[in-house]
Parts: sequence; C-alpha cells; structure tokens
Amino acid sequence: MSTAEIKYPLEGNTRIEIEVSKVLDEAKIPNFIWGQGVHLMMGIKDKWDTPGWVVRDKDIQLAAHVLSCTFHTGKPYSARKPEERKTPTPGEYCFEYGVFGVQEIHLHKKSSRCPSFPDPPLDNPGKNDQYYMLTSDRRLPVSRIVQVRDMPEENYYPVKMPVPARYVENLVLFCAWNLAVVDVPDPYYDTLVYLARGMGLDSTNYSYVEPKELQPPFDRFMKILDLDASRHGEEGLKRDLCHRRSYRFLCEILMALRKMRQVQRDMDESLRYWPPMERGLEAKCEAMELEYEDLQDPDETPMLHHDLVAALASRKWRYSPVECASTTIVSRAVLRSSKVHLNTIPVPVGVGSSRAW
Repeated sequence: MSTAEIKYPLEGNTRIEIEVSKVLDEAKIPNFIWGQGVHLMMGIKDKWDTPGWVVRDKDIQLAAHVLSCTFHTGKPYSARKPEERKTPTPGEYCFEYGVFGVQEIHLHKKSSRCPSFPDPPLDNPGKNDQYYMLTSDRRLPVSRIVQVRDMPEENYYPVKMPVPARYVENLVLFCAWNLAVVDVPDPYYDTLVYLARGMGLDSTNYSYVEPKELQPPFDRFMKILDLDASRHGEEGLKRDLCHRRSYRFLCEILMALRKMRQVQRDMDESLRYWPPMERGLEAKCEAMELEYEDLQDPDETPMLHHDLVAALASRKWRYSPVECASTTIVSRAVLRSSKVHLNTIPVPVGVGSSRAW
C-alpha cells in the first residue's frame, strides 16, 4: 500500500493504533496490539484505557528506542504511587500519547504475554493465518465493535492483532501461569469471565468468540467458567476459590504446564502491583485433592501454541462437580472420607470453526 493510499481517521483508537504500528513497522520490528486493543476489537469495553503492543524479546530495546523518538517516555511504574498507576498490568516500557500525555501506551515483550505464539509477520498476515489478522478484517464482530470504538476501514494503514480464538486460549494459559503469584486470578480473568458469559448458550450477549472456534481443553474451561459465573455471579467467582470448578480446572491446567515444563521463564513482573496471595498454591491444591507439581526450570525453547494445545488436549482432566459449603483448607484424609467424587472426563481432540481464520 502506497503512502498516498493510506487514510488517517480522526477517531481515537484507530489513530493511536496506526501511529504506533507505523513507527514499529518502519523500524522493521514485527508487532501486534495486545490487551485493551484486542478486547475492543472483540466488542468488549475495557475498564483500563491503556493500549499495548507486543514485540519479539530481541526487539524490545530497539522498539523502546524508536517509540521514545516519537512519544514521550512515561514515568516507570516502579517509581509511581498506587494512585498514579493507570493499569494493573503495565508493560516493560510505557509512553505518553497526545499533546497532554494523558493516554498511555505500553510495550510488552512476547515472552511475557504469549510465549507459545509464533513470531508475528512484518508484513500483513495471510488470510488463513491461524494466529494473526488485521484490525480491519470484516470477519470481526463489526456490529459489536462500533458500540465500544471506531472500526478501521479496510483501506486504512494495516494494524496487526491476534486472532480472537487464539488470544482467548492464550489468556487462559496466562491466567493459569499467574496463579502461582496471585490469589485471585490476574486482571485479565475479568475479560475471560465476560467472554465466557457471551459464549453461554443461555446468554443474551452476542458470541464474541464462538465456543467451537476454541480448541480443547479451552472450550471446556470456558463452558465451566460460564456455568460458575451464572451460578455464583462474577464477584462470587473470586470468593471460595477452591470450591469453584473453573478455578480448580485452571489450577489443573497450571499443574499440567509445570509437568511439561511449559511455564513462563520470568513471571509477569507487573503482578507485583496486584494483591499478594493469602494462601499458598500447594495448600490450595491439597484442599482440592489435586496433585501438586513443583516449579521446575522451563524448557529453553517453549512449545509452539499448536503443539502445546495438542499436548493438553490429549490429557484427561479431573475436576470436582461438588460445591462445598465451607472454604476451610482440609486435609486429604478428610476429603477422602467425604462423599466428594472427582469425575474423569476425556477431552476430544480437534476443533471446528465457521470462520476461516
């Protein structure tokens, strides 16, 4: 696309995404939007107005440099007071956008957000790319998007984003990894709950991502999360965690990832701004009668997402269908003497989709 063909709209979200993406593209740095930008492109109103970009780890310093030449570098979050922090999940670097610097832009390295994803293309992703697409793609839920932001026209400067189904699958992994350092699942968990409610068969919301677009075991997890949310309410999900099937399933996913040594090499440092754990993960696993896996050094080379999904899909998952009245941590002996039974559920392999992502 020639410069003469590029149109720059006046609307906020699209204009920011174009300007930041163009700076990174011209520096030959593959990049894609993350977090708030993706949520808006799925028609979800995000509570934090802090757009983010992901680049390869080896490009993070160069990306920070070229962005600092165009935008003012923001005050490091480590030097901010709590009331000065605009997001609970800041990037490695942040920049101020606009004349008054009221808009923050966050820059993340890929290993801290989606280590199993393949590197993004520098040019436009192909129509059948399973991981990346353009924000102007009309397969996105346009009718929902225009309710929360402006929709980029197809002839605007191309901005890359993750394919929504892969993004949701990665959010599940991301939340599972972070269970080791936060008591309540990290801030992205609220987005998962909102998406799960939109996927529910009894939901009045549109399906932001159709359940059949998700691969096992993520499709099953989102269904259980929807059932938990409908029964206990979104706030109720964060209480009595050990007695929520969705939380137990998420812990089980984390234990499976640890066993395969597919965990983040460095835990998300942004979670140091999140409330600390009240009870240890090992104690929670004992309460849920879930075999605890010690944290090992991760593999030097993480599995690619499709290989990781295939490995998880081949497992048999066990989660408790029984809601307990008490939240007291109990011993295995007490659990064995109770009438709590764990179902063993085979997970089918394969995924179908009505969209040609």
